[in-house]
Amino acid sequence: MIEDIKKEHSSSACIKLAYNMMCNNFATICRKTWLPNLVYALCISTAVTILSATGTAEGTSHTTAIAVSCVIATCAYVLAGGWFDATYVALVTESGTKSCVRRCISLRGVSAIAIYASLLLAAAAFIIAAQLIDVKTPPATAVTYCTVAAVAVLAIATIAQVPFFYTFTRHAVNGSDTLRHTLGPNYIAAVRHIGRIIAPLALSALIEIIIIALAMSPLAVLGAARLNNAACMALGDADSLPAHFTVLTFTATALFVFIYGFSRIWMFFVSCYAYGNIEAKMTHGKDKAAVSD
Repeated sequence: MIEDIKKEHSSSACIKLAYNMMCNNFATICRKTWLPNLVYALCISTAVTILSATGTAEGTSHTTAIAVSCVIATCAYVLAGGWFDATYVALVTESGTKSCVRRCISLRGVSAIAIYASLLLAAAAFIIAAQLIDVKTPPATAVTYCTVAAVAVLAIATIAQVPFFYTFTRHAVNGSDTLRHTLGPNYIAAVRHIGRIIAPLALSALIEIIIIALAMSPLAVLGAARLNNAACMALGDADSLPAHFTVLTFTATALFVFIYGFSRIWMFFVSCYAYGNIEAKMTHGKDKAAVSD
């Protein structure tokens, strides 16, 4: 299957081929991925439920709940998420899941570090901007400037991670690559072909946003209800949330993450065809250079 992917395709063709791969193998994909996807969804849902319940905690309990939620979410993202990734990567490489688990967990670990680094840089930009702003600046304006600085840094960090769609996909399907090559030479090669990465991923991201918005709607309703209840409690009203509200939050979050898992599989297939497109282009360029010599 890998050799079939390594062909030159247009951006729309990458999306169409990924869709066909998803539909033609949907039964196999469900059978291979449902269990790790479910475990991953339940773990993330546990972290989100703990975090959403911190509004009723105070002081040390509040900080502890946030810390526990972050630890659970990170471990689930790296370990359970890596196991989940290995199941559908194995379908592309036509190998066993066990042979892909280590590579996928390492990629999830690097991805988690990149996410936390991006957030820390954005927080640092916010703090630095706050220090540089004139003390006479109105508070609302100062907050706006700091937020713009943080968002700008976060946007730059996100753009810098776009080549990872190629390098991570290559590392996942190519067992001979090391993390050093993934973060070094392969990253540079991806930057040179950034247009062939952004175009299909931008189109597929628009479709994925629609899917996420629909899947997340129950969770959004529950979140709005919790915020409204917190606002009423701040005014002195009693807690009006039903006793089973936590169970509803847990279930809605797990359902959203589970559905998003299949969207992630489709995005991986798009990345595979984008990766194959770049590989074919690079091979074609080498062949032309060899003929010229």
